[in-house]
Amino acid sequence: MAINPDWLVKAEGNRDYHQGGMRYYFLILCFISSFS
Repeated sequence: MAINPDWLVKAEGNRDYHQGGMRYYFLILCFISSFS
């Protein structure tokens, strides 16, 4: 599993607009990783 720095930057920026968004990104990432 590779983490894309670009994704981290975008997620960090989106946190300003979506306070709870980060947990959803994390859950989705974990979900995808478990099937990869």
